[in-house]
Amino acid sequence: MGMAPGKGERGKNELRAAGLVEQLEAARQEWRQARAYFDAVSDPDLVVEAVHRLEASQRKYMYLWKLARAEGVRVDRQRMARFLFGTESGFSS
Repeated sequence: MGMAPGKGERGKNELRAAGLVEQLEAARQEWRQARAYFDAVSDPDLVVEAVHRLEASQRKYMYLWKLARAEGVRVDRQRMARFLFGTESGFSS
């Protein structure tokens, strides 16, 4: 029979969740920078590069978001909208 996680296990889970939140915030910033780069370039070769950067950063963010959800990181949808389009963090652990 499985036992409920003890304080030590909860602490590890909280650290994992906090690490995921930090990674999510960094990935969000990377995504926003990729979007700004995409908006700034006009040379066709740079547009192709910008699209790749934008898609890669978006996929990274979505991957980390799925991991965070699996770890139990809760997301307030209104705060998430502000997080994606502003500067506020949308996560809590």
